[in-house]
Amino acid sequence: MNESYLLFQAQYLHDSSILRWLVSIKLILAIVSIPLLIKIRKYKSEVLVHASLSILMRFHYFYICILVFSSGVDYFMTLFWYQSVEPRDYVLSCRELFLRRFPQMIGIYGSLTSMFMMSIERFTASSKFRTYESSRKNTVYFWTHISMVMVGLTVALLAYDCNASYPVSTGVPPEGREYHQMIAAPITLIELLTVYLFEYLFRLNTQRLKQTGFSLTERYQIAENIRILELMRPLARFHRMVRLIATSAYLLFGRRMENGPNYPIFEESINFVQLQGILLPLFFMRHERKERARRIFQLQKNSSTSGDYVARHNAQITRGW
Repeated sequence: MNESYLLFQAQYLHDSSILRWLVSIKLILAIVSIPLLIKIRKYKSEVLVHASLSILMRFHYFYICILVFSSGVDYFMTLFWYQSVEPRDYVLSCRELFLRRFPQMIGIYGSLTSMFMMSIERFTASSKFRTYESSRKNTVYFWTHISMVMVGLTVALLAYDCNASYPVSTGVPPEGREYHQMIAAPITLIELLTVYLFEYLFRLNTQRLKQTGFSLTERYQIAENIRILELMRPLARFHRMVRLIATSAYLLFGRRMENGPNYPIFEESINFVQLQGILLPLFFMRHERKERARRIFQLQKNSSTSGDYVARHNAQITRGW
């Protein structure tokens, strides 16, 4: 990219009110996410029982925190430098772009792969529900997800050109779009498979819970599978929705805009993965309220002071007469 066009695009993006609004909205989302993530920091460890799932969830939470914090810093710096009237101040070196965007790639790839491995872990828990509760922690899920993250980050690293300059902070450097396109297909496949597994396992375990012939321990594991799947399904659906919207928008409009000065605006408008920082705490808090309501209902139902208990007790006494 020659310098004159680089400065032109930097000034063009600086003058775009749409880009300013998008960056401002995403900065607000990041700020709102931080206290919500802090709120569920302790509760998330109480929700998950098996150690194999718990370690994956801890890292999933860690990746989302990285994504939210790094994107918030990135958007704040964009708005801060846009206070200048000199176009050269908006231009980023490869090193600056890497420091501002690569942590977000860690958060994105990490959250996707950790959720995928959680679906695999729940598949194992559903397949071996008779003995899974007493099984030991299996670190295969964790190290598999780490390997997948490293592969994705290696491909993303190849997208950076050390000698290039950029008119704005962008998740996909223009010189490295082919690398991101190369990894887009497997990521989409992983997200679709994750959603499918969560939905399939939820139906499977729900049907099992309605059946008879299981021991108390087995029914507990089935109920535990349903409880965890109810928690994770909405977040997996959100991932799928964001991916499908971004992919569809890119195929319909993005290819024709790739070489235009407003492509970074289009890229920001179809990428709202930062919403995970708000949705994950909301899903956890909703789950907490449902669990609290369920416990209260059980206590009231089994309490000796409840009207139902007294009625059943009187019925048995009367029948004895």
